[in-house]
Amino acid sequence: MINTTSHGQVEIGNTAEVKAAVRGTSGNVGTWKVETAAMQINTTNAGVISQSLNTNNVAVKVSTAACSLLGICAQSNTATLSAGKLEITQDAQIQKTSPVLTSLVLEATGAAAYSPQVQNRVLVDGKIISTELSPLTLQILSDNLVEIRQNATLKAAKIEVISENGLYNGDIWSYFAQGNGMPLPAISLFARTLAIAGSLKSGSQNRAGSIKIEGQDSLNIENAQITANGSDGGNVEIVSMNGTVSLINSVVQTNGGEGRGGAISVAGLQSTILSGSTLEATGITQGGQVSLISHAGNINFLNSIIQTNGGSGLGGTISFDASRALTINGQLSANSQTAKAGLITLEAENILLDTQANLQATGSTGGGTILVGGDWQGSGTLRHAITVTMNQGAVIDA
Repeated sequence: MINTTSHGQVEIGNTAEVKAAVRGTSGNVGTWKVETAAMQINTTNAGVISQSLNTNNVAVKVSTAACSLLGICAQSNTATLSAGKLEITQDAQIQKTSPVLTSLVLEATGAAAYSPQVQNRVLVDGKIISTELSPLTLQILSDNLVEIRQNATLKAAKIEVISENGLYNGDIWSYFAQGNGMPLPAISLFARTLAIAGSLKSGSQNRAGSIKIEGQDSLNIENAQITANGSDGGNVEIVSMNGTVSLINSVVQTNGGEGRGGAISVAGLQSTILSGSTLEATGITQGGQVSLISHAGNINFLNSIIQTNGGSGLGGTISFDASRALTINGQLSANSQTAKAGLITLEAENILLDTQANLQATGSTGGGTILVGGDWQGSGTLRHAITVTMNQGAVIDA
């Protein structure tokens, strides 16, 4: 263990070498810990951190706890780097190249209310890159804000971001493989409020990935691309524990390029809103599963598309479960090209199939099942609606 600590700032020159690893390739890697009031990772020191990651773990923590006790937080403030700020500049690139698995932890913590200048946050404007041949796990933590800017790229075996607030506009890619012993999910984003407008990708052509996005309150996804495709489709889970989930003009995919489709789940406590978005869990063999849930409110499905189509196998399943009202004004398809179609179920107190609603469960060897507002002749497990309205122009095709 090597510790580098300062109550002000830490500057790392480009000639520095920090190695906490054992000699040779056997044994556990060590850790280099950097703790300071503020830290900037730039072109000068990004290479030093990259070389250190090749042999050991690196943990960089900015904290206002020590400087606030000493009353020197204001002294460490500058126009570009205030206390509590951990920044990776746009021209900085941290690149892991060795085959040994190591980890990078970036953390901002402390008394966020100490002064207006103290705003604990991690700002990533540059690149953190690794590959399956040079694996890296990445964790970013903040008790205030984590911002992944539009120019930023994060590429690691497993990526976890936990913060009070999250803004993700860059590219986040996990090349996760289930065989590497890492627990699911491969990309985990947790915050009280979340806004996503970038690209999330988990898995590779032959390996299905997994993505979990959880917001305690609001969760807004707009103009985003979220994919967990593979030979078999992966898993995407999007949850707002106490608020509303909004998917606007976004694409979510868990397609199976050689096998079955994966699973997509979108759930908000208050409301779940999709507008201009596409959710796909299709498979070359069997279709996957897509579920939309509102535990205490409404689901609005507007100008959007959901597909769980199967190729050589069965069509998949699509399920909607709204506590109160459900509005469908888009396309749902659980078709099969060469086999029997799948299942579509709609549950809510009041269901509206508006003029552009198009529900399809068609197959070459057999039609599927579409249940709107209950299952009157089946097992009776579906909640029965109070009203179901089907406007002129709506289509149900099984």
